[in-house]
This record gives sequence, structure tokens and C-alpha cells, in this order.
Amino acid sequence: MAASHRAVGAATHLREFGWEPTVLTFNWGNSEDIAGRFIRLAQPMKRSRLWLWKIPMISTILTWKNYRSGHFDWHIKGHEEAMYAGLNEILESETFDMMMGIFSPHFHFKHCAQFSAKFQIPFVMDFRDLWHNQTMNPNHEFPLRQRKQHKWIQHYWKTWSENMSGFISVAPAFVDYLSTLFEKPGISILNGFDGERPDPIEKFARFTIGHFGRLLPGKEIGPLMAGLAKFKNDHRRPINLVFYAADDELQDRVIAMATQFGIAKMVSFQPKVPRKEAVRLMGLCHLLYYPPIIGHKGMYSAKIFDYLGSGSRLLICPDDGDVVANLVTDTATGEVLTTPMQVSNFIHRSYIEWEDTGTVCCPGDPTAIFEFSRREQVRKLADFLSKLASPSSHQNL
Repeated sequence: MAASHRAVGAATHLREFGWEPTVLTFNWGNSEDIAGRFIRLAQPMKRSRLWLWKIPMISTILTWKNYRSGHFDWHIKGHEEAMYAGLNEILESETFDMMMGIFSPHFHFKHCAQFSAKFQIPFVMDFRDLWHNQTMNPNHEFPLRQRKQHKWIQHYWKTWSENMSGFISVAPAFVDYLSTLFEKPGISILNGFDGERPDPIEKFARFTIGHFGRLLPGKEIGPLMAGLAKFKNDHRRPINLVFYAADDELQDRVIAMATQFGIAKMVSFQPKVPRKEAVRLMGLCHLLYYPPIIGHKGMYSAKIFDYLGSGSRLLICPDDGDVVANLVTDTATGEVLTTPMQVSNFIHRSYIEWEDTGTVCCPGDPTAIFEFSRREQVRKLADFLSKLASPSSHQNL
């Protein structure tokens, strides 16, 4: 397995289902978190001629040269070369039954194709998402340069997929889209949440709505702000809206809108914390706020699954009419809201429950929620890999 934090989550559980994973990567993550082999590659040295990319004309020439050769990543080519050398060394000395590359970067796909041909090892690709977030937005018009780049990407992806056994993506809509490029079996595997959902716990001393992670372009926060303003005017109860791990751009955007709606005193920001601490803080929040990306088919972020596993009630606003709304509705873990009145009423009901009981319960549908645990998603992954592997496989990945 070559690549990202998603590999860590998969490797943690794959051994339970008969696979022995080896993760090959650079210098992120903690090997202690993985129930399998974890091989770190030395970071490549920076190239001395990176200054050339700062000259517009030369940058354009180098960019198109890279596209023609199948290099689409912002990484310096030293990363690609170091990964190639590391894979070659381990594959020459050991036997594996399957390779799994994780996109991005693109060169993981290229390397799997190259080494599958060289060592006759089947491979699968995990496309966490597509080459651009707007690909699944039918209303987005790409500029000419990006359209040409995307055609080069699709050309190379089709070429590299010739010996691919199958592929994975994070949503059924993505699998359907990729099936138009590859005549290969595909499956949707979500990130899922770790551990067990906790029993109801004591919440923060002041009623708190928490948002965790980045607020990507396309996420609308206006409906929530309008709902909070209505709650303030109608009920006049103290409330906190806390943004954890908010970058400067996000803070400026939130402050400007909160000021516009007269609720700036409700809003605060907290720095990024380690993931386990973030999940603990999610459980202390009375409500967790998640604004879906509107207009993008099949778009989850990994954070929604941490929300799902936190045991806190979810406030989804606005309604994406898509996978996020379906997820929350099917698991009964919160409400999907659109209007300021709906937001205000939902917060008020939760607030009264907290005053009466000391907590805000969110039992949800345990059976439906379990389907989105990381362990259950990895079980689906293991079953998929086993179907693609040869009957004589020892299931070393």
C-alpha cells in the first residue's frame, strides 16, 4: 500500500480480515497507529532549479512538458523518483499478492501500473476523490487550460489502468463516474469513524455548536448565521459557535458574516488539535455543524464520519439534497435544515433538552451507524480485494 492517511485506517483493520498490509510512505503519521508494517522513505532533496518555476513563460513550458510525460503533481519529481526507488527495492526482495495505490498524487497510479507489468502483481487503485473537486459539479465551467490538463489526465489514467484489477472511491457517484473511464470493477469505500460511539456524556458548561476542520469554497454558512440571529432575537439564551482549526481566511469570512448578522459575540476560534483530541471535543459539543458542498454529486469529507462517531447531534445546513443529507437522515443522527426558522427551532429544542436533562442525546440508528464505522468499511475493502486476488494468494498487500 503506497500513500496517505487513508492507508493507515485501512491497514489498522485489514489484518482482522486475512490481509497482511505493508504501508510505504514518506514522513507523515505514526507507525504505532498501524497494525502492520510501516516503511518510511527518506525525504528527497529539494532541487536547486525550483526558481525557474517562478518565471511565467518557463513555468508554462515546464508545466506542459510535465503533462505530456504524465507528471501532474505539484510535488518535485524527486518525490516520484524516491517512491519509485523504494517500491522497486521492496518488490525485488519480497513477494506480494496485491498492490494498492492511493490517489493523490498521480504518480502512485503510474508506479502501480509500471510495477504490475514488471513483477506481474495485480493492483487496485483507491481514488479517494477525483482530479479536481469541481469535476462532479455540472454547473462549473473549467477554463481552457484546465480542460486540456484534464484530458491529459484522463488519457494517462486510461493507459495506466490497462492491467488494473479494480478500483475504489469514496462515494457511489464517484465510482459511477470512474466506470466511464475504466472497464473494471469498482466499489465505494468510505473513510468511516474509529472506535465505538460513546454513551451520552456531559457537555460543555455553555451550550456549544462546534465546527471542525476547513471550510472549503462552496460551503454556505449564511443560512446558519441567519438561523443563529433568529435564535438570538427569539430566545435570548447564551450560546457559543466555535470553529476549531480555522485558518485565517476562514476566520475573516466568518467574522464578516457574523458581524453582518449581529452575532459576532457568539463566535470564537480554537487552534487545530490532534485528531483524538478533536474527536473528544466533538463529543462535548451539544451540536456539530456541517455545511455540505452544494452542487457536487457524491461529495463527503472525512470529517462527517468523525461527527457520526462522536455521539453528538448533527446540524446539517443547508440541505445538499445528496449524500450528506441521506447519511444523516438514514442514521437518524441529526437534522437537515434549510431556513433560518428551521435552524432556530432545532437549536431551541436541543437547548431545552440540555436544560432539562443535562445533555443532548443522539442515539441514532445503531445498525445504520455501524455501517459507517471504519472497521466495517475495511471489511468491505478486504472482501473486494479477496475477490480480485488469485486463489493461491497469501493476501500480502
